[in-house]
Amino acid sequence: MFFTVGKSPNLMANPHQQSLIMNETNIARYFARLLKPGYDSLDILQATEIDALVDLAPAILHGSVKERDAVLKTVNNKLGPKTWLVGNEMSLADIVLWSSVLQSKHNFSGFQNIQNWIKTCNQHPAFQCALGLMNLN
Repeated sequence: MFFTVGKSPNLMANPHQQSLIMNETNIARYFARLLKPGYDSLDILQATEIDALVDLAPAILHGSVKERDAVLKTVNNKLGPKTWLVGNEMSLADIVLWSSVLQSKHNFSGFQNIQNWIKTCNQHPAFQCALGLMNLN
């Protein structure tokens, strides 16, 4: 069976069973659970909140202007004065949404909380490593 690769990346997780994981958000979710098996059982409410935010990321890149702006408004309101989207530390939601935000090259002038959050993310060592890799291309 052959698959066409579109705008989003795909990952063949198990070639023997043809287990295809499609798009960046689902691949990130797969690796998060692979690397941290207790991801869902530590705090199910927090894991659900993270997943709900991760599900918003494709609209930033591939949604209509109306959809993108609605997601950005939601994220901006969710952040408020907080540093991270969920809880007191960086989560998968921060990683995936940060990636989508950077790829979108959108002007975030009307979203002050997102602007502050991007600055915070860009100063974090993990994000700096990713930025360094992105600059290699």
